[in-house]
This record gives sequence, structure tokens and C-alpha cells, in this order.
Amino acid sequence: ARLVAETLAEGTAKRTPEELEDAFGQYGAVVSTSAGADDLTIRAKCLAKDLPAVWSLVQEMLVEPRLDPAEFERLKTEALTAIASREGSPGSLTSLALSRALYGPDHPYGRSSLGTEASVSSLTLKDAKKWVKQNLRAPRVRVQFAGAVDAETAAALAAPLADALKPKARPIPALPDPVSVDPQ
Repeated sequence: ARLVAETLAEGTAKRTPEELEDAFGQYGAVVSTSAGADDLTIRAKCLAKDLPAVWSLVQEMLVEPRLDPAEFERLKTEALTAIASREGSPGSLTSLALSRALYGPDHPYGRSSLGTEASVSSLTLKDAKKWVKQNLRAPRVRVQFAGAVDAETAAALAAPLADALKPKARPIPALPDPVSVDPQ
């Protein structure tokens, strides 16, 4: 999910990365993508008066991602570098060890959102496209607005995205229970 999140910021089917950045910049919008153990997030900050235009660009990222082969490979290389860097960070290794102890290695919270060298190395653009097709669909996508936007406006803005993300998502898999820890 992390690699896909970063790839979403690299343009859309209609816009190169530079064109997408310029389009957001036209409105002074700040946009970021991230992914954790159980989510992929796109955050956009803008003035309330620019929300419809900025939201339209965010929808474009979700519905029509570019998924360019060269950008995917560049981001994959960056991910592998981050994984190698993590291996030299006592804080990162300690945090990962604690997560594994609490949740177990088979639970998403027991693994690093960066992935492993083996898991990232084996990813292909075809895998990313499949992930997008399976996961960026209703009901798996949640939209939240904050700030100077009322509920009616938010619902009106979100409606086209709900229509575009046809409800063909695979069922959310059951997760293993966290590992029991004896406090003694």
C-alpha cells in the first residue's frame, strides 16, 4: 500500500507529475499521501473556497492514477533504500520488535508498513495496478472533510467519487488476534 500511495502522487491518467503539482499549486493546496498497516491516506489542505477544485484533483488521483512504469521503479528503489536505512536504526528496529511481540508477525500491525526487501523487490507495476483495482473501491474508501465545510457540501462533493468507485472491493480479510502477553 505504501508504494501505491506514493505512486498516486505521481500524476494521473490526464496529468504528468508536474502538471498535477502545478494544478494543486494553482490553489495553494498542500497534498500528501501515506500508508500505514491498515490504511492509505491522501491529505489535501486548501482554502474552503478552493475545496471543489482541489477535491476534483484528489478524485482524479484516486479514480485515474497514472501508475507510470518509470515512476514506479524510482519509488520502488527509494522504498528499498528506506528499508536498508531502517535496518541501521535502533529505534526503528526496537519499534518493529515491539509490534511483532504485541501483534505477532502475521498481523498487519506486527509488520513494518515499509515492507521487507524481499516483498518490495518482488513487487511489479502489475501488482500495484491489481492492488488499486481491488482496494481503491467502495466500501473500502473513506472520505473525511474538516474545516469550513458543512455536511451537505461534503456529501455533494463526495457523491461523484462514490459513483466512480464501483462497489467491487474484495471482502476485508479477518485479522488474527493480537498475541497474548503474560504480564509476569
